[in-house]
Amino acid sequence: MEESPAKLKKIFLVDDDRIVCHSHTLILKKYGYEVEVFHSAEAFLDAHPKPQNGILVLDHNMSGMTGLDLQRKLIEDKVHIPIVFITAMHGTVCDIATKNGAIGVFEKPFDPKDLVNLLNSYNNES
Repeated sequence: MEESPAKLKKIFLVDDDRIVCHSHTLILKKYGYEVEVFHSAEAFLDAHPKPQNGILVLDHNMSGMTGLDLQRKLIEDKVHIPIVFITAMHGTVCDIATKNGAIGVFEKPFDPKDLVNLLNSYNNES
């Protein structure tokens, strides 16, 4: 029996809001994703300086390094990882993030099932 696409990918969830991380983790795990949570971009980079084999789900507005800063750093380091942004600052973030290759941008609040649908869709295309 073949694994479902959702079980083929790991999610790196980076958000400084612990409640958001908890709720997103519960939902993503319910749909078969493995989730590793980080509460800052710096903590993520410390653990995974050259991340691979996963999808980065990333808040933009965090203290310290922002989501866009992390995206730029990964591009500079020639790290190719799919990125989904979650933000309350949709307009500018959406434009810059998608121009730099993000596979999706969600404006808070949003239905987490939309995130799951995007992740499943991405997995099915890859």
